[in-house]
Amino acid sequence: MVYCGGLENRFGRKLNGGSNPSLSAKEIVNEYTKILIWVVVIGGIFGLLWWQGQIRRLVTYWQETREELRKCSWPTWEELKGSTALVIVSIGMLGLFTVAVDFFMNLVFFKNLIMRNQWFIIQTLSGQENKVKDSIEKRVKTDEMQDYVKEVMVPMEKVVEVRNQKKTVSNRKLWPGYVFVDMVLLDENNRIIEEPWYFIKETQGVIGFVGGEPPVPTPTAEVESIKAQISASEETEKPKVNFEVGETIKINNGPFLNFSGVIEEIDPDRGKLKVTVNIFGRNTPVELEYWQIEKA
Repeated sequence: MVYCGGLENRFGRKLNGGSNPSLSAKEIVNEYTKILIWVVVIGGIFGLLWWQGQIRRLVTYWQETREELRKCSWPTWEELKGSTALVIVSIGMLGLFTVAVDFFMNLVFFKNLIMRNQWFIIQTLSGQENKVKDSIEKRVKTDEMQDYVKEVMVPMEKVVEVRNQKKTVSNRKLWPGYVFVDMVLLDENNRIIEEPWYFIKETQGVIGFVGGEPPVPTPTAEVESIKAQISASEETEKPKVNFEVGETIKINNGPFLNFSGVIEEIDPDRGKLKVTVNIFGRNTPVELEYWQIEKA
């Protein structure tokens, strides 16, 4: 079969004209027969549709549609731009309204859940209280646990004592072996939230939460009382050793150094005591500060 100009030469034409001896008369008749069959089939389909009125209906429908479209009043370009801008603004306002409603719902209905932080007591290894506190505070930032852990506290108060006749101020733990943590640990159904639970449990030096599983929160009033005690120790010096009225003590500083006496009165607000000292056979009351005496 010969091709001319990229098309199949079905009619026996060479590139330089003449007949193609490879294409017989029978093959030519077959080609025309195929074309005739396709024409008959397509014509039959159109004839059938015309006989049933489908083509007439299609033409009528197209004409009616064109007439209706001509009656429509199409917007101008300026009107179209204004309408588009109005739609965009409306969508934006709807989005802002949705965000506001979501924020309000979280604020009003889920506030207790989000802010449900409570005080819990953690038991630590002996002498590891401050180490545990520092570790938690550092890891809160690196592990992004700020939403769960609010405050860590090792309750301590300032106390004074005399060493080598010198006044020394030091810190004394109110609850040795324990650390207080203000945190979100329980959900609304009083179930443990795993993330903060394991965050604390995996801290080096921690033995566990006080109160079992789930831990029992410490009442806020009790924590406030401890904080008040800590604040009071900042203002008033407190002896490292507690004394009682009627107790015999030894004076370790001041003009009555090495004298013994009996406590008659204790003034914790001023941090002073009234002590009866026997001087030259006479009982003499003297006022001393906590740090000036020690147990006899």
